[in-house]
Amino acid sequence: MAGKTSVSGTLSSVSGAVSVNTIANTATAIISAPFEYSTAGTDYTVRVKLCGTVVTTPTTSFNVSAAPKVTDIALSIAKIAKAEVDSSTTTTVTVTGTNLDIDGPLTLQLYDSTDKAYYGSAVTVDQSGFAVHQTTFTTVLSVPTTSDMYTLKVLFNGTPQTTTTTLQVYGALEFTSFTIPNAGTSKTGSTVTARITGKNFTANDITASDFTFSCDTSSITSGASATIVSDSVITVPLTICGTAGTYTVTVASGSNSKTGSFVIKDYGTLALGDILCSDGTTVTSTNYATSGKTAVAVVAGFNDYGAAVCVGLKQSSYLEWAAENTTGYNTTFTNIVCTPSATGSGAAGTATFTGDTDGSDNWDVVCSVDPEGTASDAMAANYPAFNYAVNYGTTNSLPTDYTDGWYMPSIAELCAVYKNMAAINTSIAAINAVASGSATAIERYYWSSSQSGSPYVGAWHVDFSSGFVYLISKDNNSYVLDVRAF
Repeated sequence: MAGKTSVSGTLSSVSGAVSVNTIANTATAIISAPFEYSTAGTDYTVRVKLCGTVVTTPTTSFNVSAAPKVTDIALSIAKIAKAEVDSSTTTTVTVTGTNLDIDGPLTLQLYDSTDKAYYGSAVTVDQSGFAVHQTTFTTVLSVPTTSDMYTLKVLFNGTPQTTTTTLQVYGALEFTSFTIPNAGTSKTGSTVTARITGKNFTANDITASDFTFSCDTSSITSGASATIVSDSVITVPLTICGTAGTYTVTVASGSNSKTGSFVIKDYGTLALGDILCSDGTTVTSTNYATSGKTAVAVVAGFNDYGAAVCVGLKQSSYLEWAAENTTGYNTTFTNIVCTPSATGSGAAGTATFTGDTDGSDNWDVVCSVDPEGTASDAMAANYPAFNYAVNYGTTNSLPTDYTDGWYMPSIAELCAVYKNMAAINTSIAAINAVASGSATAIERYYWSSSQSGSPYVGAWHVDFSSGFVYLISKDNNSYVLDVRAF
């Protein structure tokens, strides 16, 4: 039974035995409450029946109602500069909902951007003065003195409500990373979506026009305008120019700036299944045996930006996407959500996708949300699959030019690899014919780096034996198939 409960009328029976204390002239009975209830609930009258006769007085009553529910949380101060906060700064919280008088204790708690309870921020609300079916209350909350984006949750008996709100204490704007996908000259005039991570992008005095972009080739950034995705992420469209090269793009805001490398190549002679070698050249699977070269990867296809995406020759052991009860396990990373149009057997060959289809920056997004859990000394325990992907080049002793840039593909990219599996495996067989065991065929079940929108514990996964696309809990074990744009 959740909350108080009742139904008009009289209860026809009492569940359990009646305990009688003849000395004190008392009797105790256990009454089964009804399972049906509404928001307001129903009042039940309890009467005593002695020797078949109902005693009309005295009586008592109880009420069965729906569990408490929060529908809105409003703050008198929702954004404030760190410089304006001291130990006496508070914000008034107004909570609206239903049945707020039941299922205590009732607590308000702030959580920081890593979803950890902010020390000393818990406030316990006294429900003793609440009316039956209380619908609103106000209380006062101390504003943290540390800059961050905080989430305010309301908890009944330790269980948080789904309705939350945010309290932002912002400091100076900061840039952390600038990630630009590789592109091909075949897509000249098209745009790539670059992602910049950092802090305080939604501070009161920040707008999209505060971010400027420059490049040594002006056509790449001409007219580029930022989109503020969240407090920690902005994106910008960059134009692919027709001349292959590596271009330095700079984002700036005030005295803060960050650079990113935009690699544009001519992939005109490259084909699906070509083998990328350690000297930077490519050969076909047919010619590999006589080439005398050392394979690094196999071309698995071309992305939306025209860049060649290659699959690594090695695969992980069984690994979790995120360990149970970690921030990664309990968080919905909204900026890496990708949704297939179909799931189940064969869907990997037919599905289309909405959301974030480029997995090359998904680890950056996770890092921006959970900086503590993704630190170098913690990521192996908290994010085993991502840890393998990020360190793929080092783990497998690849040449310097191919050490970095490996990543766990999005669900869209993983399904693209599935579609081209036959050509890729032909090349892997050619590599193993020269050096047995130096490559692993793609035929297992693999993690994608794509989060589902709901539930928060789910990430997308593909079984390459049947093309089965499905959602599984992040703490399950599966293989990691690394990819990299070249």
